Amino acid sequence: MPRGKKKMSAGQEGTEVPALLWKRAAAFVIDAAIVYAILFLAIGGKLATALPDAASFAESYALMAESSILNWVSVIFSLMLLLYFLLLERRFGQSIGKMAMGLHVQSDSGHISFWQHLGRAMFLIPVFPFMVLWIADPIAMLFTRNNRRLSEIVSKTRVVEYRELPAAPDAPMTDSKEKGK
Repeated sequence: MPRGKKKMSAGQEGTEVPALLWKRAAAFVIDAAIVYAILFLAIGGKLATALPDAASFAESYALMAESSILNWVSVIFSLMLLLYFLLLERRFGQSIGKMAMGLHVQSDSGHISFWQHLGRAMFLIPVFPFMVLWIADPIAMLFTRNNRRLSEIVSKTRVVEYRELPAAPDAPMTDSKEKGK
């Protein structure tokens, strides 16, 4: 099938278009919620007992800012997100959130490699140079052609969706067809 077209269902074809920003944001929220739920189920009870009770918001904030446990939870959450995206997008070409929103990850050059997947996910690495991408990646989507993040430009990948092509209208009957009746 030619690049840019995908078989949708019986007899239909879809055309490849850049994914809409709201669909990409919704897919990411779904994916983050899934990973957060898994992490919370795994360590939520232990985390609640590890943190002391605080009387006010300011005390709670101070306790959270000083807590090495929360720092580790943040690192674990980021690494789980990284693995989540690497494994699912490598295996299926989309994460669960992207599946729900009908989005697909593609390489500019055909087959997407492991290194391209890693390049796409580098914004999830919780260390300084990559943390800049937490802000720069979403902003870049607003100003780049085809709504691409900086990490997608570097990794030569993109997120697309397939939209159904409108059905071809029936051809009008010509005089020669009408005379044959």
